[in-house]
Amino acid sequence: MNEHYEQEIDLKWLLYRMLRAWRIIVFPALLIAVLVGGVKLALNLSKTSDTAHVEKAKTAYEEAHATWQSTVDGIDAELSNLEKSKEEQLIYNENSILMQINPLREYNASFDLYLNYNYQIMPELHYQNVNLSSHILNAYQAYMTNGEMYLYILENSTLVTELRYLTELITISENTSANMISVSVKYSDAAGCEQLLQLTKEGIEQKHADLAAAIDTHQLIVTNTASYETVDLALEEIQKKNHNKITDLDTKIKAKEEERAATVEPVL
Repeated sequence: MNEHYEQEIDLKWLLYRMLRAWRIIVFPALLIAVLVGGVKLALNLSKTSDTAHVEKAKTAYEEAHATWQSTVDGIDAELSNLEKSKEEQLIYNENSILMQINPLREYNASFDLYLNYNYQIMPELHYQNVNLSSHILNAYQAYMTNGEMYLYILENSTLVTELRYLTELITISENTSANMISVSVKYSDAAGCEQLLQLTKEGIEQKHADLAAAIDTHQLIVTNTASYETVDLALEEIQKKNHNKITDLDTKIKAKEEERAATVEPVL
């Protein structure tokens, strides 16, 4: 006779086994959920932090770039001025007649222009005519220095030059107490020097009629005319100074170019 045995089910034990089995699934799931949430939170915080950082970095870059651009613009402006000065100095050195004169053989010519104005004091009269001598002399000096006489010389001369270079070759001085104007010219050769002197005299003579009509009748007497050759050490120094300006400008330009190259543009 077979006997059937039915084992009694222990509910506590069964619940324990079920919880134990679910623990293997639930705990990792909870852990994963916590990790995922932490990562999301970290990403959100990082994203917020990165945005602020980017904006801060962008602002710093813009300020740095503006400073760099201002510095570069200033250097470029200085370079432009230096290069312009060099170009102008080169043109002057090449075209100035004064720069071509040999200071050890400088040709000179000169004369004195005496004004004879018939002015007499009349002791018996209370009213005296005005002495116009100084007015006449000043009018001649103005004509000789304001450009009008230089234009006359250029129009009638075989010399090919500009007014600014011509003015360096003629020196004019007035002596009002002696009613006299002294004129001296210099040139690189005797023929050119003589031509300048002659044209200066002619220019003054052709102005005589205008000033006599405008002011009063007078006479002009040319005295002490001379032509000579001399050594002009002062001119030698002037020439050296103008040549040295090119060297100085080259040095300054090179320094500015190096400064420009060393100025690095900031990057974002």
